[in-house]
Amino acid sequence: FPSHDISGGGKISFPCLVEPRSFQNTGAPKYSAGLFLLKDDFNKSGLGDIVEKLADEMGFNRPVIRGGREVSLAWHNPIKYKEEYVRDDGTTKIPPQLQHLDVVYIKASTGENYKPKVVGPDARAYDESLIQAGDICRLNISIGSYAIAGKNGITFYLSGVQLKRHALFLLQILRKKVG
Repeated sequence: FPSHDISGGGKISFPCLVEPRSFQNTGAPKYSAGLFLLKDDFNKSGLGDIVEKLADEMGFNRPVIRGGREVSLAWHNPIKYKEEYVRDDGTTKIPPQLQHLDVVYIKASTGENYKPKVVGPDARAYDESLIQAGDICRLNISIGSYAIAGKNGITFYLSGVQLKRHALFLLQILRKKVG
């Protein structure tokens, strides 16, 4: 699948753009970024349809026979809808300021040898260390599938990040409107 630009943008979370890190010190270090998108913007992007089409092509949605009965093949979907983004204790992982919205969460990453391109609002090179959680960003991703050692899924590879607006800038605008 070609690269896909999530042009509406969303609220970036856990950006790891300066140096690759491994999650909880397990696995290979990666550059990564999560993005909370409004569900309407996500639906307009067509990303969900692309993931479902790829899952169908890979046979992930096709029932298989296990132990004499028909079961669905378990596969990792990189898209988390609001109702799926819940901890074991029932509390949500969605930031408080987004909990009243209908949001979708995606995460994209790339290996330590493939640093994503980071640009500012004017599409010029930008200091990646200035992008913080809560900033409004666009992601450029590539979509891939895998079937390795009994694990199946779809993944998003992070190719680039564009800062659209800093969260602090949005907070200043809101304060001016209120005060």
